[in-house]
Amino acid sequence: MSSDKEPWQGDRHRHWTNIRRETGKLFRKLLAPNGTRELPPKYPQDFSDFSKQLCETVLPYTMTSKERLVTIESATRYLLNNDIQGAFVESGVGAGGSMMAVAYTLLDLGIRDRDIYLFDTYAGMAE
Repeated sequence: MSSDKEPWQGDRHRHWTNIRRETGKLFRKLLAPNGTRELPPKYPQDFSDFSKQLCETVLPYTMTSKERLVTIESATRYLLNNDIQGAFVESGVGAGGSMMAVAYTLLDLGIRDRDIYLFDTYAGMAE
């Protein structure tokens, strides 16, 4: 099977593409006003210190985004602030990061008497 391109030509193209991309970033950064960052901040400005720490703690154990973790925190606080009774339940737990967010929020509020239930097959769904 013959090819019109030599094997090294694909790598060469990828190399020049990377150089062009990085050169473009450099020019944008040089032309940007002082104080402008190339990358967005690690956390949005409206994240509380607790929310930031919560994300740092549970992100290794979840595929849930930072924004959704803070939404889980907010929903947990809403339920407690409005005296809505019941247990916290998650189906399809995975590594448990989302429920860790609930548990840490409960602890932050001094709540230790709410039930938390986690369900998972640990083997995938049956066919």
